Amino acid sequence: MEAVQVGDVRYGASAQMLPNTTTLVLESATPLAASACAGPVTYSGAEVDLPNVSVDGTAYSARLSLVASSSPLRFTVASAVPLGSNTKLVGSAGIAAWDALAQSERNRLTSWNSLFLHQSVGQDMEDGTATNGFKAEYFAPGMLITTTNLYGGLFDGISNGDPIAKFSYFRSNALANKANLRVAVFKFGYADIESGTLGAVQSGYKAMVDELKSNGIRVMHVTPPLIFDTNYNTPKMQMRSWMQTTFPDDVIFDLQDIESRTDAVGARCEQNGVWQICSDIRSTPACPSKGQGIDTAGQGHLCSTAAAKISKAFLYALYLAGK
Repeated sequence: MEAVQVGDVRYGASAQMLPNTTTLVLESATPLAASACAGPVTYSGAEVDLPNVSVDGTAYSARLSLVASSSPLRFTVASAVPLGSNTKLVGSAGIAAWDALAQSERNRLTSWNSLFLHQSVGQDMEDGTATNGFKAEYFAPGMLITTTNLYGGLFDGISNGDPIAKFSYFRSNALANKANLRVAVFKFGYADIESGTLGAVQSGYKAMVDELKSNGIRVMHVTPPLIFDTNYNTPKMQMRSWMQTTFPDDVIFDLQDIESRTDAVGARCEQNGVWQICSDIRSTPACPSKGQGIDTAGQGHLCSTAAAKISKAFLYALYLAGK
């Protein structure tokens, strides 16, 4: 493992898989300076999510479970999904895939109901879908859907940084419309995902998703948006990895991957292995967000041109989730 984080300390770690088992032994761990490692893995309770681990030349997204009271630490491999095997993970390729769809296929989006709730970056996305000919109807709090279309709206009265309240709001509004709702799309704000609360947010999100699915509603996931300041992006990347491992059969719109690649050449924007929203994607004086103003380093809104392009992949993900 390149790096492991326990609490606030990062370690360079060496691990070995025991022969003919699914048990991994952590052999050593040396403390590292904060800038000396990339893409750290964080222990959350008794589980570890590895976004990219290579075994015999094949890359996997894996989940490990801690063996209680083991010393040195031992983990069993709870699940391992080959990277690229989930054809329902929609990233940059979704832009071309949307462009390639016949208009009759695109129009299927308005033949079922979808609900997309979000905050400011989500509004950038809605502005982009409108530019591409699919304007969402405004979803008001407590609204009952009667006309078939895309619906979008804000988490009314809930601040970014309060994901638990967002879960409750989303759950109640989606379930109130379960008879007429095919696809539900919950989008985190960039202030919702922090290291100290990551485990609780993951648990709350999964509980909400499980309940919606049990009521016949399909769920399309959105990886959390990044900001320009990489000091706050590691837990957002960990949430992305957790989503892929936890929901391998669901459509996931990989906003995080798309916005951290330059629009011009697709190169990754990162510092010390931690992704960030690219300069030609974020809201700047040269290309501002349509409605969110100019970003500081601690924000991650989309410039209007980028939003129009990225939203094509969002529409394609929504198409896959609903058809």
